[in-house]
Amino acid sequence: MTSDAGGESGMTKGYSFVEHQHRLASWAAATAARSSPKCRFPVREAVDILNRLRIRSFVENPQVLAGSVEDFDRIHRELCCEAIRLSAERLPAPEAGGSFSFGVAAKLINVYLKVGVLSRSTRDGAEFLAMHPPIDRVLLSGLGDADLGGRRKFWIAMAKLGWSTFSEAQYGEVIRAIRESLPASVPLWSVEEYWRGYQ
Repeated sequence: MTSDAGGESGMTKGYSFVEHQHRLASWAAATAARSSPKCRFPVREAVDILNRLRIRSFVENPQVLAGSVEDFDRIHRELCCEAIRLSAERLPAPEAGGSFSFGVAAKLINVYLKVGVLSRSTRDGAEFLAMHPPIDRVLLSGLGDADLGGRRKFWIAMAKLGWSTFSEAQYGEVIRAIRESLPASVPLWSVEEYWRGYQ
């Protein structure tokens, strides 16, 4: 026996695929961003930040993120800075002993975009050349083990420093080092080859 509560498609009215993808990406991003022992907050707080950022618009129109490196970096920085500002309304700011750093904001944004945008790419993600990978200790350690770009000491030092404490400048150093270690035509997300967190 089947129910017609959701109509012919079996979907609840008002619950679109975009909303479905947004909820999954929000949950994944919030869970990842609070994974450091130095940065604990309820998942619902991070999801609220993402909702208030209106980041869902990138799930609806992902091609906005397929522009130049400069365009992506500008959008990314604006999102991170706004996420930090919003977090300060409910969570202590880093300057006040809080833990919602630029590194945490970047992890929140990057995982959201990875799940909500990149994973839905119909061109093997090639159009999202500038999209940042989520940065964490596992990735940085993997880059060190691989000696990516001949920068083993740098990757190890940044892994020891800890992604959840990264300032905007430190995060920027990591992204620049990844870019400089890859051919210009290779997407940044491809360094996740060295991320072993899925195992």
